[in-house]
Amino acid sequence: MRYVCVTLVGGHKLYSKELFFKYLLALNNLPNEIWVASTERIFKEFTEKIDSPVPILHIQGSSDTGDDRIHSTTSARETLRQRIVESNYDWSLWLDNDILVPPDLVEKFQTILRRQPDLLMINAFHPARQDDTKVRHGLGSSFISKELLQAYPFTMATIREKDLGDDYIWKMVISQFSNRDLPIYSGYYFNVKHLTSDGRIKEFDEDIKRQLP
Repeated sequence: MRYVCVTLVGGHKLYSKELFFKYLLALNNLPNEIWVASTERIFKEFTEKIDSPVPILHIQGSSDTGDDRIHSTTSARETLRQRIVESNYDWSLWLDNDILVPPDLVEKFQTILRRQPDLLMINAFHPARQDDTKVRHGLGSSFISKELLQAYPFTMATIREKDLGDDYIWKMVISQFSNRDLPIYSGYYFNVKHLTSDGRIKEFDEDIKRQLP
């Protein structure tokens, strides 16, 4: 299966680089390329001393300033989206760079895709960094088809001086198209883990797994 893995990196998540690549490069089915959206300085630090058999490419959005502010992450995601639409990849794996993936992630995705060849996206839940929540619902671990990325850009909104996030808005809009004719799956599909800045690796326990879709 040919696919590109994309991630956006801010300076606040540089702590994850060793384990992120360790898990990603242990996949049984490696991506053809890895695209990192970041500033040039952060890209150099994030990929420093990483010995990768997969080409790692640097991409920077026009408003990506290297922090976790919404304008920066929106620019990074939208630039990645545009590059994928212009590429020859039909599928992209979107990973937050603090997500640790199981080695059989791609095989599990392919099994689902064989059962549902019209699939457009799998948005897999993953454990949250925050202590007061159990599940994240952004695009932190998602396979997304080029067809779906062509449909709608990543945008941000500001309401009453509050900035609203890019991937949440995009997912909310796209989910309105989800039905039997346009299959978009959200739920627990892959046993991904979440690395926190203090070095903890969070994952769903068996009780939580049973409660997830």
